[in-house]
Amino acid sequence: MSTVGRLIARSMNRMGFGEQSCRLISSDPSILLYHGVTDEPRHGIVNCTGKHVSVDRFEKQLAAVARYRKMVPLVELVSRLRDQKPCRDMVAVTFDDGYLNNLECAAPVLQRLGIPATFFLATGFIGVPRWMWQDRLESALESSREPAIRGEVLPEVEPIDSDDRKRSVLRRINAILKSMNWQDAEAKALQLAAQLGGERCEPHGLYRFMSWDHVRKLAGQGFDIGAHSVNHAILSRIDLGEAQREIRESAQHVRDQTGDCCRVFCYPNGKPDDYNPEVVNFCREHFSAALSTTWGAARGERMYELARIIVDDDTTPATLAGWVAGAG
Repeated sequence: MSTVGRLIARSMNRMGFGEQSCRLISSDPSILLYHGVTDEPRHGIVNCTGKHVSVDRFEKQLAAVARYRKMVPLVELVSRLRDQKPCRDMVAVTFDDGYLNNLECAAPVLQRLGIPATFFLATGFIGVPRWMWQDRLESALESSREPAIRGEVLPEVEPIDSDDRKRSVLRRINAILKSMNWQDAEAKALQLAAQLGGERCEPHGLYRFMSWDHVRKLAGQGFDIGAHSVNHAILSRIDLGEAQREIRESAQHVRDQTGDCCRVFCYPNGKPDDYNPEVVNFCREHFSAALSTTWGAARGERMYELARIIVDDDTTPATLAGWVAGAG
Protein backbone atom coordinates (compact mmCIF):
# COMPACT_ATOMS: atom_id res chain seq x y z
CA MET A 1 0.00 0.00 0.00
CA SER A 2 1.20 3.51 -0.74
CA THR A 3 1.94 5.95 2.07
CA VAL A 4 -1.05 8.02 0.97
CA GLY A 5 -3.31 4.97 1.13
CA ARG A 6 -2.14 4.12 4.65
CA LEU A 7 -2.71 7.68 5.81
CA ILE A 8 -6.23 7.71 4.33
CA ALA A 9 -7.07 4.36 5.95
CA ARG A 10 -5.77 5.48 9.33
CA SER A 11 -7.65 8.77 9.12
CA MET A 12 -10.86 6.93 8.31
CA ASN A 13 -10.25 4.58 11.23
CA ARG A 14 -9.78 7.49 13.64
CA MET A 15 -13.09 8.92 12.45
CA GLY A 16 -14.87 5.62 13.07
CA PHE A 17 -14.99 4.41 9.46
CA GLY A 18 -12.71 1.39 9.84
CA GLU A 19 -14.93 -1.04 7.95
CA GLN A 20 -15.43 1.43 5.11
CA SER A 21 -11.66 1.85 4.76
CA CYS A 22 -11.27 -1.93 4.65
CA ARG A 23 -13.89 -2.09 1.90
CA LEU A 24 -12.48 0.77 -0.18
CA ILE A 25 -8.70 0.47 0.23
CA SER A 26 -6.55 -2.44 -0.91
CA SER A 27 -3.76 -3.25 1.53
CA ASP A 28 -0.66 -5.31 2.20
CA PRO A 29 -1.22 -8.76 3.78
CA SER A 30 -1.81 -8.98 7.54
CA ILE A 31 -1.35 -11.64 10.20
CA LEU A 32 -3.67 -11.39 13.20
CA LEU A 33 -2.38 -12.40 16.63
CA TYR A 34 -4.76 -13.79 19.25
CA HIS A 35 -4.08 -15.58 22.53
CA GLY A 36 -7.45 -16.81 23.72
CA VAL A 37 -11.20 -16.67 23.22
CA THR A 38 -13.47 -17.08 26.20
CA ASP A 39 -17.08 -17.29 27.30
CA GLU A 40 -16.10 -16.11 30.79
CA PRO A 41 -16.88 -12.44 31.56
CA ARG A 42 -14.03 -10.18 32.63
CA HIS A 43 -14.14 -9.38 36.34
CA GLY A 44 -11.79 -7.78 38.82
CA ILE A 45 -8.35 -8.10 37.25
CA VAL A 46 -9.06 -11.47 35.63
CA ASN A 47 -8.24 -11.00 31.95
CA CYS A 48 -7.53 -7.34 32.70
CA THR A 49 -5.40 -7.01 29.56
CA GLY A 50 -8.20 -8.45 27.42
CA LYS A 51 -5.89 -11.05 25.85
CA HIS A 52 -8.77 -13.54 25.95
CA VAL A 53 -11.41 -12.14 23.60
CA SER A 54 -15.10 -12.80 24.28
CA VAL A 55 -16.68 -15.30 21.88
CA ASP A 56 -19.17 -12.77 20.53
CA ARG A 57 -16.55 -10.09 19.93
CA PHE A 58 -14.18 -12.61 18.33
CA GLU A 59 -16.82 -13.67 15.83
CA LYS A 60 -17.70 -10.07 15.00
CA GLN A 61 -14.02 -9.10 14.63
CA LEU A 62 -13.33 -11.87 12.15
CA ALA A 63 -16.59 -11.35 10.27
CA ALA A 64 -15.77 -7.64 9.83
CA VAL A 65 -12.39 -8.48 8.30
CA ALA A 66 -13.59 -11.46 6.25
CA ARG A 67 -16.20 -9.32 4.48
CA TYR A 68 -13.46 -7.43 2.65
CA ARG A 69 -10.35 -9.64 2.83
CA LYS A 70 -9.37 -13.14 1.76
CA MET A 71 -8.73 -15.24 4.85
CA VAL A 72 -5.95 -17.73 4.08
CA PRO A 73 -3.81 -20.26 5.97
CA LEU A 74 -0.61 -18.77 7.34
CA VAL A 75 1.50 -21.21 5.33
CA GLU A 76 -0.11 -20.00 2.10
CA LEU A 77 0.56 -16.37 2.96
CA VAL A 78 4.17 -17.15 3.91
CA SER A 79 4.71 -19.12 0.70
CA ARG A 80 3.40 -16.26 -1.41
CA LEU A 81 5.61 -13.76 0.41
CA ARG A 82 8.68 -15.96 -0.11
CA ASP A 83 7.93 -16.48 -3.79
CA GLN A 84 6.99 -12.84 -4.31
CA LYS A 85 3.56 -13.83 -5.55
CA PRO A 86 0.52 -11.55 -5.23
CA CYS A 87 -0.89 -11.57 -1.71
CA ARG A 88 -2.51 -8.18 -1.25
CA ASP A 89 -5.68 -8.15 0.82
CA MET A 90 -4.85 -11.56 2.34
CA VAL A 91 -5.19 -12.11 6.09
CA ALA A 92 -4.01 -15.05 8.22
CA VAL A 93 -5.12 -15.80 11.79
CA THR A 94 -2.70 -17.04 14.47
CA PHE A 95 -2.94 -17.97 18.15
CA ASP A 96 -0.04 -18.02 20.60
CA ASP A 97 0.56 -20.22 23.66
CA GLY A 98 -2.01 -23.06 23.56
CA TYR A 99 -4.85 -22.24 25.95
CA LEU A 100 -7.70 -24.75 26.19
CA ASN A 101 -10.19 -22.11 25.10
CA ASN A 102 -8.52 -22.15 21.67
CA LEU A 103 -10.27 -25.47 21.11
CA GLU A 104 -13.39 -24.93 23.18
CA CYS A 105 -14.28 -21.38 22.14
CA ALA A 106 -12.17 -20.21 19.18
CA ALA A 107 -12.28 -23.29 16.95
CA PRO A 108 -16.11 -23.47 16.72
CA VAL A 109 -16.25 -19.84 15.57
CA LEU A 110 -13.46 -20.36 13.05
CA GLN A 111 -15.21 -23.44 11.66
CA ARG A 112 -18.56 -21.67 11.48
CA LEU A 113 -17.01 -18.79 9.52
CA GLY A 114 -14.82 -21.08 7.41
CA ILE A 115 -11.63 -19.29 8.48
CA PRO A 116 -8.29 -21.16 8.76
CA ALA A 117 -5.91 -20.55 11.68
CA THR A 118 -2.53 -21.65 13.01
CA PHE A 119 -2.02 -22.39 16.71
CA PHE A 120 1.49 -21.97 18.14
CA LEU A 121 2.16 -23.99 21.28
CA ALA A 122 4.47 -23.47 24.22
CA THR A 123 4.78 -27.24 24.41
CA GLY A 124 6.02 -27.47 28.00
CA PHE A 125 2.55 -26.34 29.13
CA ILE A 126 0.57 -28.81 27.01
CA GLY A 127 -0.87 -31.77 28.89
CA VAL A 128 0.52 -30.74 32.29
CA PRO A 129 -1.08 -28.68 35.10
CA ARG A 130 1.39 -25.83 34.74
CA TRP A 131 0.80 -22.10 35.10
CA MET A 132 2.10 -19.46 32.75
CA TRP A 133 3.79 -17.24 35.32
CA GLN A 134 1.91 -14.11 34.19
CA ASP A 135 -1.38 -15.95 34.73
CA ARG A 136 -0.30 -17.17 38.17
CA LEU A 137 0.35 -13.58 39.24
CA GLU A 138 -2.91 -12.30 37.80
CA SER A 139 -4.91 -15.02 39.56
CA ALA A 140 -3.06 -14.54 42.87
CA LEU A 141 -3.56 -10.78 42.81
CA GLU A 142 -7.25 -11.17 41.96
CA SER A 143 -7.93 -13.45 44.92
CA SER A 144 -5.57 -11.77 47.40
CA ARG A 145 -6.97 -9.94 50.39
CA GLU A 146 -3.59 -8.54 51.39
CA PRO A 147 -3.57 -4.71 51.61
CA ALA A 148 -0.10 -4.42 50.06
CA ILE A 149 2.66 -6.38 48.40
CA ARG A 150 6.16 -6.19 49.82
CA GLY A 151 9.19 -5.22 47.83
CA GLU A 152 10.75 -8.58 46.90
CA VAL A 153 10.64 -7.67 43.21
CA LEU A 154 9.31 -4.13 43.44
CA PRO A 155 11.60 -1.51 44.99
CA GLU A 156 9.12 -0.70 47.78
CA VAL A 157 5.87 -1.80 49.40
CA GLU A 158 2.95 -1.26 47.02
CA PRO A 159 -0.75 -1.03 48.04
CA ILE A 160 -3.07 -3.50 46.28
CA ASP A 161 -6.35 -2.52 47.91
CA SER A 162 -8.20 -1.80 44.67
CA ASP A 163 -8.46 -3.29 41.20
CA ASP A 164 -6.74 -0.27 39.70
CA ARG A 165 -3.77 -0.66 42.03
CA LYS A 166 -3.63 -4.39 41.38
CA ARG A 167 -3.55 -3.79 37.64
CA SER A 168 -0.78 -1.23 38.02
CA VAL A 169 1.31 -3.56 40.19
CA LEU A 170 0.73 -6.45 37.81
CA ARG A 171 2.00 -4.40 34.85
CA ARG A 172 5.12 -3.39 36.76
CA ILE A 173 5.91 -6.90 37.98
CA ASN A 174 5.39 -8.38 34.52
CA ALA A 175 7.83 -5.88 33.02
CA ILE A 176 10.45 -6.73 35.65
CA LEU A 177 10.08 -10.50 35.35
CA LYS A 178 10.21 -10.40 31.55
CA SER A 179 13.74 -9.06 31.89
CA MET A 180 14.77 -12.34 33.58
CA ASN A 181 15.29 -15.82 32.19
CA TRP A 182 12.23 -18.04 32.37
CA GLN A 183 13.38 -20.12 35.37
CA ASP A 184 13.97 -17.05 37.54
CA ALA A 185 10.72 -15.44 36.39
CA GLU A 186 8.72 -18.56 37.28
CA ALA A 187 10.42 -18.83 40.69
CA LYS A 188 9.78 -15.17 41.51
CA ALA A 189 6.13 -15.44 40.41
CA LEU A 190 5.65 -18.47 42.66
CA GLN A 191 7.17 -16.61 45.62
CA LEU A 192 4.99 -13.58 45.01
CA ALA A 193 1.85 -15.70 44.69
CA ALA A 194 2.64 -17.30 48.05
CA GLN A 195 3.20 -13.87 49.58
CA LEU A 196 -0.21 -12.82 48.31
CA GLY A 197 -1.81 -15.75 50.12
CA GLY A 198 -2.49 -17.79 47.01
CA GLU A 199 -2.80 -21.54 47.41
CA ARG A 200 -0.90 -23.85 45.13
CA CYS A 201 -3.49 -25.17 42.72
CA GLU A 202 -3.79 -26.20 39.11
CA PRO A 203 -4.60 -23.60 36.45
CA HIS A 204 -8.34 -23.05 36.17
CA GLY A 205 -10.81 -21.30 33.90
CA LEU A 206 -9.22 -19.33 31.08
CA TYR A 207 -5.74 -20.07 32.47
CA ARG A 208 -5.91 -23.76 31.48
CA PHE A 209 -3.84 -25.16 28.61
CA MET A 210 -4.77 -27.89 26.16
CA SER A 211 -3.77 -31.53 26.45
CA TRP A 212 -2.18 -33.28 23.49
CA ASP A 213 -5.54 -34.96 22.83
CA HIS A 214 -7.03 -31.48 22.53
CA VAL A 215 -4.24 -30.44 20.17
CA ARG A 216 -4.78 -33.50 17.99
CA LYS A 217 -8.48 -32.67 17.86
CA LEU A 218 -7.62 -29.17 16.61
CA ALA A 219 -5.31 -30.64 13.99
CA GLY A 220 -8.04 -33.10 13.01
CA GLN A 221 -10.36 -30.16 12.36
CA GLY A 222 -7.92 -28.91 9.74
CA PHE A 223 -6.03 -26.30 11.74
CA ASP A 224 -2.24 -26.00 11.58
CA ILE A 225 -0.10 -26.45 14.70
CA GLY A 226 3.25 -24.74 15.21
CA ALA A 227 6.10 -24.30 17.70
CA HIS A 228 6.35 -21.45 20.22
CA SER A 229 9.27 -22.78 22.35
CA VAL A 230 9.01 -25.29 25.20
CA ASN A 231 8.91 -23.00 28.25
CA HIS A 232 7.77 -19.75 26.65
CA ALA A 233 11.35 -18.64 27.21
CA ILE A 234 12.32 -15.18 26.00
CA LEU A 235 15.11 -16.39 23.78
CA SER A 236 17.44 -13.43 24.18
CA ARG A 237 17.46 -13.98 27.98
CA ILE A 238 19.09 -17.43 27.73
CA ASP A 239 22.26 -18.72 26.11
CA LEU A 240 22.20 -19.69 22.46
CA GLY A 241 22.42 -23.42 23.04
CA GLU A 242 19.41 -23.34 25.36
CA ALA A 243 17.51 -21.12 22.93
CA GLN A 244 18.19 -23.59 20.12
CA ARG A 245 16.91 -26.45 22.29
CA GLU A 246 13.76 -24.49 23.13
CA ILE A 247 13.05 -24.03 19.42
CA ARG A 248 14.08 -27.47 18.21
CA GLU A 249 12.40 -29.48 20.97
CA SER A 250 9.17 -27.51 20.74
CA ALA A 251 8.90 -28.32 17.03
CA GLN A 252 9.80 -31.95 17.70
CA HIS A 253 7.10 -32.25 20.38
CA VAL A 254 4.50 -31.00 17.91
CA ARG A 255 5.68 -33.44 15.21
CA ASP A 256 5.77 -36.38 17.64
CA GLN A 257 2.27 -35.68 18.94
CA THR A 258 0.46 -34.62 15.76
CA GLY A 259 2.57 -35.99 12.90
CA ASP A 260 3.43 -32.57 11.51
CA CYS A 261 4.62 -29.10 12.54
CA CYS A 262 4.08 -25.80 10.79
CA ARG A 263 7.23 -24.60 9.03
CA VAL A 264 6.83 -21.18 10.67
CA PHE A 265 8.24 -20.51 14.14
CA CYS A 266 6.71 -18.04 16.61
CA TYR A 267 9.04 -16.13 18.97
CA PRO A 268 7.85 -16.02 22.61
CA ASN A 269 6.87 -12.46 23.56
CA GLY A 270 8.16 -11.51 20.12
CA LYS A 271 9.43 -7.96 20.54
CA PRO A 272 12.68 -7.06 18.74
CA ASP A 273 14.79 -7.38 21.92
CA ASP A 274 13.25 -10.77 22.78
CA TYR A 275 15.33 -12.57 20.16
CA ASN A 276 18.73 -11.86 18.63
CA PRO A 277 20.53 -12.34 15.29
CA GLU A 278 21.84 -15.77 16.32
CA VAL A 279 18.30 -16.96 17.08
CA VAL A 280 17.05 -15.52 13.80
CA ASN A 281 19.82 -17.34 11.93
CA PHE A 282 18.91 -20.62 13.63
CA CYS A 283 15.28 -20.16 12.61
CA ARG A 284 16.40 -19.38 9.07
CA GLU A 285 18.13 -22.78 8.95
CA HIS A 286 15.10 -24.73 10.22
CA PHE A 287 11.96 -22.81 9.27
CA SER A 288 10.55 -20.98 6.26
CA ALA A 289 9.62 -17.92 8.35
CA ALA A 290 9.23 -16.66 11.92
CA LEU A 291 6.66 -14.42 13.60
CA SER A 292 7.28 -11.44 15.86
CA THR A 293 4.85 -9.22 17.77
CA THR A 294 5.98 -6.06 15.99
CA TRP A 295 2.82 -4.28 14.83
CA GLY A 296 2.19 -3.94 11.13
CA ALA A 297 1.72 -5.64 7.77
CA ALA A 298 3.58 -8.81 6.80
CA ARG A 299 6.48 -8.07 4.44
CA GLY A 300 8.56 -10.45 2.38
CA GLU A 301 11.82 -8.66 3.14
CA ARG A 302 11.40 -9.58 6.84
CA MET A 303 10.50 -13.26 6.60
CA TYR A 304 12.09 -14.08 9.97
CA GLU A 305 10.57 -11.12 11.80
CA LEU A 306 7.10 -11.03 10.28
CA ALA A 307 4.93 -8.37 11.87
CA ARG A 308 1.44 -9.06 13.18
CA ILE A 309 -1.62 -7.15 14.37
CA ILE A 310 -2.31 -7.91 18.04
CA VAL A 311 -6.02 -8.25 18.78
CA ASP A 312 -7.61 -8.13 22.23
CA ASP A 313 -11.06 -7.86 23.79
CA ASP A 314 -10.99 -4.07 23.60
CA THR A 315 -10.53 -4.12 19.81
CA THR A 316 -13.85 -3.31 18.14
CA PRO A 317 -14.66 -5.04 14.84
CA ALA A 318 -14.55 -1.71 13.01
CA THR A 319 -11.20 -0.85 14.56
CA LEU A 320 -9.72 -4.19 13.52
CA ALA A 321 -10.98 -3.77 9.96
CA GLY A 322 -9.41 -0.32 9.88
CA TRP A 323 -6.12 -1.66 11.23
CA VAL A 324 -6.03 -4.29 8.50
CA ALA A 325 -6.64 -1.60 5.89
CA GLY A 326 -4.03 0.76 7.32
CA ALA A 327 -1.27 -1.61 8.45
CA GLY A 328 2.07 -0.89 6.92
